[in-house]
Amino acid sequence: MASASELQALFARANAAFARGELETAREAAQALIAQAPRVPQVRHLLALVEKKRGDAAAARTQFAAAIEFGPNDPQVHNNYANLLSDLGENALALDHYRRAVALKPDFADALVNLAMVAEAEERFVEARSALRAATYHQPGLAKAWQMLGLLDRGEGDLDAAATALDRAVALAPDDRKAALGRAQVEAERGGDAAPFFDRAEALSPGDLDLFIARNAADAGDPHGAEARLAAKVAANPEWLGGHMSLAQIRGQLGTTPPEASFDAALAANPRARAIWFALIGLYNRAERHGEALHTIARARAALGGDVDAAFVLDQLEAIAADEAGERERAAQLFARLPESDDFALQIARVRHALRRGAPDEAAAIAQPLTAGGSALAWAYLGTAWRLTGDPRHDWLAGDERLVQTLDIAEAMPPLEQLAARLRELHVMRAHPLDQSLRGGTQTDGDILVRSEPLMRQVRQALGDAIDRYVSLLPPPDPAHPTLKEPRNGARIVGGWSVRLTSQGFHVSHVHPRGWLSSAFYVSLPPGVGDDTHDGWLSLGVPPAELKLGLPPLRLIRPQPGRLALFPSMMWHGTLPFADGERLTIAFDVAPRRG
Repeated sequence: MASASELQALFARANAAFARGELETAREAAQALIAQAPRVPQVRHLLALVEKKRGDAAAARTQFAAAIEFGPNDPQVHNNYANLLSDLGENALALDHYRRAVALKPDFADALVNLAMVAEAEERFVEARSALRAATYHQPGLAKAWQMLGLLDRGEGDLDAAATALDRAVALAPDDRKAALGRAQVEAERGGDAAPFFDRAEALSPGDLDLFIARNAADAGDPHGAEARLAAKVAANPEWLGGHMSLAQIRGQLGTTPPEASFDAALAANPRARAIWFALIGLYNRAERHGEALHTIARARAALGGDVDAAFVLDQLEAIAADEAGERERAAQLFARLPESDDFALQIARVRHALRRGAPDEAAAIAQPLTAGGSALAWAYLGTAWRLTGDPRHDWLAGDERLVQTLDIAEAMPPLEQLAARLRELHVMRAHPLDQSLRGGTQTDGDILVRSEPLMRQVRQALGDAIDRYVSLLPPPDPAHPTLKEPRNGARIVGGWSVRLTSQGFHVSHVHPRGWLSSAFYVSLPPGVGDDTHDGWLSLGVPPAELKLGLPPLRLIRPQPGRLALFPSMMWHGTLPFADGERLTIAFDVAPRRG
C-alpha cells in the first residue's frame, strides 16, 4: 500500500497530465489511485473528467456517480456531472444536479449560468431568470451572464430590461459578437435608432450573412431598399439559403419580382445545388403552387441525376406535392413506396392524405404519436380525426366552452382610432407573407407588441391583463389535455403582429404550431362586418378547406372593435370573407410560464 505522500504525488501527476491533454496517462494514474484508494471522491471526479474528455460518456457517468457517493457535498462535482447529463440530453436530471451545486455554493456563478441555460431550454424561464440574476449579483463582471439575461429578457418581450443587460454585456466583453448583435436587434425591435449598434456588430463580424439579414430586416420602413440590398447580397452568394428565403418573402409581399427569381438564377449557374432545389420546391409548396412544385421536382431529378440521397428527398417532396395538387393515386403510390420515417412533416402529410381518402381512423393512428411532443398541429389533426369518427375524446379536447372566450377590453386600450392609425403606418407591404394564413391583405413584420412607444406598452398591458382573466376562467387542470395541462402561474405574450384585410380578404383555416393560446383583437371593422351575415367572423374548428371534409364550425365569434378572442392554439381557426372595406386586427400567441 502506497503512503499518503506517494498517493498525493500520483494524484498530482494525474492532474498535471489531464491539464496537458495527456488523457491516457491521466487515466492510468487515476485508475492506479483508485485501485489503492477507491473511496476518494477527488480521484473519482478526476477520472470522470478524463473519461468525458475521451468521449466515453458511460464510464464518465459511473465515475461521477461514485464521486458523489463518496463526497456528496462538492458543488463542482455536481456541476460537472450536470454538464455531462446536459450533453446527453438528460435535462431534468441535469437541472437536479445544478440545483444541488447552487444549494451547496449559492455564489457559484458558473453553475448558476449552466442552470439557466438548461432551464431556458426546458422553457423554465422563471427559474432561468432567477439563476441569471443571482449570477450577476454574485459575479457582476461575468459578461456571459449579462448576455444570457439580456437575450432571455428579449425573448420574454421586456426589451428595456434586455437593453440594460446587453449594455452591461457589451461593456464587459466588447469583442463578443453575440452580445453586440443581440443589442442591435433589441434596439431595432423597440423602434429605436439601431444603426450604431449594427455598426458595432458588423465591425466584429465583417461579412456575416446572418447579421446582414438581421440588419436588413430591421429597416422595415424601406422594403424596396431592403429588397435591393438583399438581392445584391444573394447574387454575390448564390448558395446562401437563408438569403434566398428572406428575399423570396420580401418579393412575395411587394409583388414586384417573382419570389422564385433568385432560386432560378442560382440553379442556372449551378444545376447540381441540391439544397437550392429542395428549398425552391418547399417555397412552391408553402405558396400553394403545388403544380409548379411537381414540375420543379421533375427538373431537379434531371439535373441531379444519380444522386441517391437527393432522390430520396425528392420522393418525399413529390408525395406531398402530388397529394396537395389533387393527384390522389400518384400520391398514394409514392407514400406506399416511402420507407417508415419519424420525420414530422412527412407524417403530417400522411395524416392529410388519409383524411382526404376518407380514412380518419388511419389518420388518428398516425397523428396520435405525434402529439407526444405537444405539437398543436398534431393535436388539431387528431381532434379532426376523432370528430369524423364520432370519438367522444373530441368533446374532451375541444368541447368545453370555456376554452374559447371573448373579452371586451376597449376601455383598457388606447383610443382605437389612434391605435388603428399607428398600425396602418406599420403596414408597408402590398401582399401577404408567402407562408401565412391571410389572403387579400397584409401583415406587419416583427413583433409590434415589444415596441417601446407608450401606445404599444398600453396595448401589451391591457392584453396581458385580459390573458390573466381568461386563464382564471379555464376548466380545472387536466394533465392529459394539451391546453389544460399547463401551469396557471402566469402567461407571457410571444410574438405580436397586425393583420389588415381588405375587400374579400380572409384567413384560411390554420393553427399556430408553437403556441399555447392564440388570439384576435379587433381594432377597426368595415360596415356590415359583425352583423348576422357572419361576414368577417372568426370561425373555429373547421379543418383546412382543401381537405374537403365538410365539417361545420364549432364556434363562430362575432367581431367587434375592442373585443379580444382567446382560444387554444391547437384549435383550427380562420376568418370568413367580407365584401368591402378594411378589417384591422392585432394577433399574438401566448405561452405558459413554467418553472
